[in-house]
Amino acid sequence: MRYISNFDGQIDKESFNWLYKRSVNSIYPPIIARVDNRFYQLNNFDYDGDDVFLENFESYESVVNFSTSLYSNINLVELANILEVAENFKCNIDKVKVFQERGVKGKKNFEALKNILNMPDKFKSYIVDKNITLKYISLFLRLKQNLKDIVLDYIEKETPSVGDFRKLLNFLYDYSRLINIDFYDKEYFERIKREKNKQLFDVLVAFDELQKQFGKNVKIISKSNFETCDFELNVRFSNTDELFMEIEKIKENKDKIEEFFEELKDYDLC
Repeated sequence: MRYISNFDGQIDKESFNWLYKRSVNSIYPPIIARVDNRFYQLNNFDYDGDDVFLENFESYESVVNFSTSLYSNINLVELANILEVAENFKCNIDKVKVFQERGVKGKKNFEALKNILNMPDKFKSYIVDKNITLKYISLFLRLKQNLKDIVLDYIEKETPSVGDFRKLLNFLYDYSRLINIDFYDKEYFERIKREKNKQLFDVLVAFDELQKQFGKNVKIISKSNFETCDFELNVRFSNTDELFMEIEKIKENKDKIEEFFEELKDYDLC
């Protein structure tokens, strides 16, 4: 790296400025990367002067790696900006070290990073201030659009804690089929919870009544706790006669089984 006074080359001061809302004041001249006979500023973007430190690079991957080494605590928005920079310069992402260091791998995680750039600035500031992980950003991005709008409105209105942010995501996933609004309304969500609890109670009563028809040797199991219509049927028997007897008992209760599934449909559980 060479110090050059009164550098007169044409410097690109924007392409490698991937910082997000950092206050970096420095009296030192910036580092300028030279690659393919072009000059790119890597830091101290507020510096007003002609002195620079010049460093030569053989590839844009090495420029990206060097620029990220100049800063610590790179946040998610900055990671998204770095990904955009790397793609703009057609870098081999596997050679960009910061993604390896942060454990970002797989198509879904990189798609999540890209989508961060399309989010409102309030959302970006929130995930940086609260240090929201990429895991929860990915969960947010998989929501339907009206549910995403609810989260964005929640952040705008409440600036929730990390715990409350996670609780809302879990709630939206659990009750997504019942939510028909696109803004945050706490009372509306409480009504949904109460109604869903009542529905679940009614379903459990009907389920217990159905189970009684089969006796102790036939067990119906809902591993999803009635979130889906997938059930398992366990039949206990010691010989073929017992098996066929239990099968006949199930057939005899065909109407009651159909009634139970109709009730699930009425509650929009099937």
